[in-house]
This record gives sequence, structure tokens and C-alpha cells, in this order.
Amino acid sequence: MTGDLHQRASEVFARVRRVGAAERGAALGEACGDDAELRREVESLLRFSGGASDFLETPALGSGFAEAVGAAVPEEPVERVGRYRVLGVLGEGGMGIVYRAEQERPRRVVALKMMRFGFPSETARRRFEREGELLARLHHPGIAQVFETGTDERGRPFIAMELVEGEPIDVYVREGVPGVAERLGLLLQVCDAVQHAHQRGVIHRDVKAANVLVECGDADASSVTGTAAGARVKVLDFGVGRLVGEDAAGTIRTEAGQLVGTLRSMSPEQLAGDPHAVDARADVYALGVLAYEVLSGEHPFGSVEGGIAELSAAVRGREPARLGAVDRSLRGDLETVVARAMEKDPARRYQSAGEFAADLRRYLAGEAVLARPASAAYQLRKLAGRHRALAAALAAVLVVVAAAVGGIGWQAVRATHAERLATERSEVADEQTRIANAVNAFLQSILSAGDARNGGNPEITVQEALDNAASTVGERFAGEPLVEAGIRRVIGDTYRSLGLPAEALEHLEASVAIYRAHAPETDPLRLQAVGDLAILYDDMNRKADAAALYAEDLRLRRVVDGPEAESTLVAEVNYAGVLLVAGDLEGAERAYASCLARMREALGEENTNTIVTMQHLADLYTRLRRDDEAEALVAEAVAAWDAIGQGEHPYALVAVNNLAQLYGRTGRTAEALEMRTRAYDIATRTMGESHPTTMALLAMLAKSTAAEGRVEEALGMTERAIASLEASVGREHLNTVQLLHERVELLRTMERFAEALEASEVSVEAARAMFPANDPKLAIGLSARAEVLLALGRAGEAVPVLRETLEIYSASLGPEHEDTRRAASRLRSALAGQGRSDEAAAVGGSEGG
Repeated sequence: MTGDLHQRASEVFARVRRVGAAERGAALGEACGDDAELRREVESLLRFSGGASDFLETPALGSGFAEAVGAAVPEEPVERVGRYRVLGVLGEGGMGIVYRAEQERPRRVVALKMMRFGFPSETARRRFEREGELLARLHHPGIAQVFETGTDERGRPFIAMELVEGEPIDVYVREGVPGVAERLGLLLQVCDAVQHAHQRGVIHRDVKAANVLVECGDADASSVTGTAAGARVKVLDFGVGRLVGEDAAGTIRTEAGQLVGTLRSMSPEQLAGDPHAVDARADVYALGVLAYEVLSGEHPFGSVEGGIAELSAAVRGREPARLGAVDRSLRGDLETVVARAMEKDPARRYQSAGEFAADLRRYLAGEAVLARPASAAYQLRKLAGRHRALAAALAAVLVVVAAAVGGIGWQAVRATHAERLATERSEVADEQTRIANAVNAFLQSILSAGDARNGGNPEITVQEALDNAASTVGERFAGEPLVEAGIRRVIGDTYRSLGLPAEALEHLEASVAIYRAHAPETDPLRLQAVGDLAILYDDMNRKADAAALYAEDLRLRRVVDGPEAESTLVAEVNYAGVLLVAGDLEGAERAYASCLARMREALGEENTNTIVTMQHLADLYTRLRRDDEAEALVAEAVAAWDAIGQGEHPYALVAVNNLAQLYGRTGRTAEALEMRTRAYDIATRTMGESHPTTMALLAMLAKSTAAEGRVEEALGMTERAIASLEASVGREHLNTVQLLHERVELLRTMERFAEALEASEVSVEAARAMFPANDPKLAIGLSARAEVLLALGRAGEAVPVLRETLEIYSASLGPEHEDTRRAASRLRSALAGQGRSDEAAAVGGSEGG
């Protein structure tokens, strides 16, 4: 349906909804004339009015359309259904009818939904019954309550539910013309209701204005709802909803290519027709569309002519107009928040209705919002999609390949830091808008270098395009320092993504220097530049420089946002990471524990930053061998991710993997295997089967599988992971070398010593090529090789390998470390076994296993 049709239908609805049932047909005919599509839309709105939601709306263009529609027959008069006395008809559809009815005990007026007589479709019946099942799970003031479900004496299913006497939210705001704050108050009620459904495992899949009715309550309620006259919303029509974790449509099968919901509000993944790609984030997208319409009175994509193909092309291929372009008063943080909810990529959206609501509340309170305009790098990726010559190169630049999950800890801190530093809460003054436009124009100029239509070179690489553009920045923007600073930050970030830190350093340092000279300390773009440079220093192992910038960022956050603001607390968490890297474990623990306690109080247990901070503190406890405390926090984090419906979030993956590690350390091998399996499954779904992180997790799964005695199976997993990693990242890569070492241990466990010896040659050679001579990761491979030689009775060859192993451990870990002591004990045993007792006695180090 086009935006123009929707507007006309709403206007007609507002006129005829007050006409009596007997005169309504004539009023519709007069208002709609020969426009059948307009009449159908108005009739749909009327069915929603007064609680008579279109509870059996047919999936659009689905293969089950004919079966779902069936053939309606004239309705016989109904006077009573069980303990409900029918008072009249509220609304009718092709498949069902909604009555106003009175319940005897307790006495109350309800909306009674029923299937029509003679309706043969089993699919429609199951969909009807499904709505009752889903609604019965939900108990929230913003969702119409179900009182009873059942069947009448003729076997027709019915749902008795709360009667909602209101009007669609878009009609309400258009007629009442409430201010922005009041409209946001209504939207917050909708978000809270949808979040309640998500927390109970129910995805709506058809959030739209017609499914959100507004009732006008008493004035005293206004302080609770934040809207005039205590207006309250009710979210209706869960008829196409499903449960999280079920087959894509629960008990009702949804075929690939079948669209369930309303086209105008569908997310790109819904429009793609793959039911398995749709999760709670599709509802977040629909909430963003609803917010856009309620705030601006227009659809994000305006009037789209044509049918599903045209609408799908618009939603999936075009960017919606910014709210500020429709109404200048909506510019700034609010348009950024709504745009975040409508991101085409589900991973870039708010991950829950609760997150969306939280940012709306921050906006209303005048606090910093966590949404941000698309970063320069993201804009570069999107622009590159229009230019095939650069697209492949940019994909290589901008995809971050994760290290083994076991080493994510501090990297995760830095990733959070980068994301949070990218948060912009400026008032979007004209000067900053001009700067942003200049940066975007610069990005376009980089991409045009690969556009043959404009005389560009289609074979140019990203680095070449950057080099060419970077060489002109100082000259082109000599009189506009803040524009130059913004562009240099873009160039620096992109060079860093390319793995060119020296080139990145030149531009990021210049960017920070310019901002310090020309922008106040509180400028959010200056804060971003400082954070980007801190991360680069961290990458280059310039820890002191990085620490100084992280401290600067924290100081400015306390001034700009306040000491208890979420952004400040996140900056404190990041600085705790600096203390950790610097070896100040006590200071890091105090900082993490303080931040976590304050986040629990200020943000709640299910805020994503609270959960991530739990994980950082748990990592520190693990490092300190305080496993019980670590396990409790990690288990809490895993449960929290699950509770907010983000069990596949990257940090959730880290938490699951770390919990598996803790289980393994305490000998709980079966539980460790369960968690390893879950982590591997998450990575396979979210990153792909051949991603290096997925393969690293497969290796860990293999280790847990071996611990359960399934060594042959574990070896197969390890061989598969090695082959994949060698093809993707090469043999001289940390993950690959670790797996090569693991293969040796598995073969030795299986007493396949000849194969193990051959495998050990490969692993040691790869480790020597990759690590310094005194690196413990080389010693791991050497130790495994020595054990194989001893098992083969070749102690003479094993002794020099054991000596080198001991030397590496002594130099890198110290003489009292358990690995050093173990290496000394093995060397002594090998020497004594050869009758070389004097040499054995001369081996330094304590006795140990």
C-alpha cells in the first residue's frame, strides 16, 4: 500500500468510524466510490477499531493463500457463546467476526473473536488458535489481555479478550496533534509492550499503526504514561506471531517466499521471504517505521507506486529520508535514534525493543543517546556497494577477522570503546552538518576513482585510492581545519582497517592535533578522534600513549556526560582494561567491580554494557584463578544475553566460550562439551562455517570431545579445522599453529606415534616461523614432540628438545612457573632413564609433575 493510500484511508476511517453500523456501508460507498483498494483498507482499519483486530490477516502472496482464505459463508445470528452474551458486531473480515459481548462472571464487556460458520481451512483455524496461545503468555498493560479461549457448541474456536475502545495511533496523533514528547510517550508504551512479548519468547511480526490502538484514560495517568490525558496504547493482533526458537512460524508452517505481515512495515529480511532470517529485530525495524510515521506523519519511503516488487526494492535498496528532512524540528539525536531502529542490517539495529526504548528515554531526559550516525567506514562500505570495482577490495578492508575466541577479552574492550566513542550526541549544529557533508563528499571522491563511467580506473585498489586522495587533503582543506580533521580521521581509520598502522598514524595524530587546536574539549568529534588514536596506539603496542588517551577520554566524558552517565561508565570500563594491560590487577579489579555495581543500579541487569562488564570482571577473576567467582559472573552473563533475546550476540559467544573454559578447568567435561557445542553452533550460524573464529571454536570443541573419550571424532574435527585455516589464513597463524599442536597430542593419545612424530615436525616448523625463539607457544610444540620421541624409545633425540623447552619456559615464565617445573622434571627423567644421573641432578628447577 502506498503512503498516499494509507493517508486517504485514515482520513476516511476517521469520518465513518462514528457512523452507526446500519449506515456504515452507505457511508463507505459515498467516501470510497469505485476505489475498491481504498475501501478494503478502510474496512481493515474499522475491524481494528474497538478491539476488532484483523486477527486472521492472510499472509501476503504466500503459497498457502487459497487454503488460508477458504470460502466464507453468510453468518448465522449468534446470541450466546458459552458464558458470553452477544451484544452486537464490532467488526467482520473474510474469515472471522468480532462481537461485543458481556461476560456473566465476572461481569464485564469483552471482545469475542470467532471463526465464521462453515469456514473449512485447517490452516486458518490453527492460525486463530495460535493467536490465543501466544496472547495467553502475555500479561502487560500495553497488550490486550486474553480472558479465555475455547470452542462453542458447534466446535468453532473463540477468544474472549479485553475490549479496546480506541483508535489507531497514527489517526490519534493526526487528530489530536500532540507534541513530540507526547508522541514519544505513546511510542515508549508500544516499545515496552513489544519488549514484554519478546522477553516471553513472542515475536509479533506485524507491528504497524493499525495494530496499535490509543485509549484516552483519566488525567491522573498522564504522569505514568507521559502522554496527554493519560492516553494508553494497546498492541493488538498477534495472529501472525511466533515463538522465538521455534520453526519459523511455530506450529503454522511458513514457506520460503511467503510473506507474513504487512508490507509497509516489513523489515528487509521479512521482504526477502526467508522465515528463518526473521527474529525479534524485525519487530524493532517495524517499531522504527511506526516511530517515523507517528513523529512525521509520513512513511519513511514516501509514496511507493506498484506492488511488492517495487516496495521491496525501495526498502532493501533505498535509504529512507531522514526525519529532519521531513520536519526540521526532528533533526539531531531523535532522527539518529529512529534511523538506528530502521537499519537494513539487523546486526546494526537496536538488538531489542528495550534498547530502542532506552535511547528514546535518554533523548527525552536530555541525556546522551547511544545511537550514532553511520560511521565513515560504514558509509564507505555502503557507497562501495554501488561501485563493483572497489566493492571486493573494501570487503577485504572492512571485515574484521576475529582472533581465537579465547583471546577476545581485551579486544572486546577496545571494540566496545570504538563503538561508544563513535556515539554522537551533538545538537547537529549547521557547522557540524556542513563538516559531515564535506566528509561524505570526500568519501564519494574516493569511490569515484574506481568508476570507469567517470574516467576512473576500475582496477584501482582501496590503498591506491586512499593514497591519491590523502595526498591532497592538506591543500584542499587548508582553510577549513575541522573538515580536514574529520577527513584525516576517516583516512586514518581506513588505513588501520587495511593493516597499515604507520599510514594510519600520520592521519590520526594530525586529526587529534587539529581538533585540539580548533575544537573545544567537549566536541564529540574530538572525543571520537582521541578514541580512534588510542586504539591505534594499542594496536601498535604503544601502551603508555594509549593509556594517556584513554585517561583523557574518561576525563572528558565525566565533564561532558556526567560521572554516572552510561557513556562515562563505559569509558571507565575501558580504562580498567588499560590498568589490566599495564599489570595493575588490583586497580583493574576495583574499577571493574565499581563500574559493574553502578551499572546494575543505573542501567539494570539486562543492559548490554552491564552484561559486558560482568564478562570483563569475570575474565580478570579467571586470570587470578578465582574460578568460582568467574563462573558465577559468566553464567549470569550467558543467562542475561538469553533473557534479552541476544543469545547470538558476539559478546554472548564470548561468554558461552568462557563458561565452557571454566567448566573444563574444573573437570566438568560434559558441561564443557555442551557449552563448546553451543559456541560452535552460534559461530557457524552468525559467521559462517569457514570463518577463522568458527574454526577456532571447532578446535576447542574437539578438545572437549576428546576429554569425553571420543578421541577419533575429535581428531576428525581438528583435521577439518586445520585444512580450513590453512586455506583462509595460512599455516603461520596463531590459530593454525595451536591446532597443529593439538593434532600431535591427539595422535599421541591414540598411540599413533609415527603419525604424531611427522605431525610434530610440521607444528614445530610452523611455530619457529611465527614466534620468537623464547615464546611459550613454541615450547608447547617442542614439548609435544619430545613426548612422542620418548614414546618411540628415542630418548637421545628427545633430550635436546626437552632442554630447549626448559630454556624457553625459564626465560619467558620464570623458574617457579608450573610449566617450567614440569619441563625440568621431564628432562631429569629422560636423562636418568639414559643413565645420565649427574646431568639429571644438575638440571635446575623444582621437582614437579
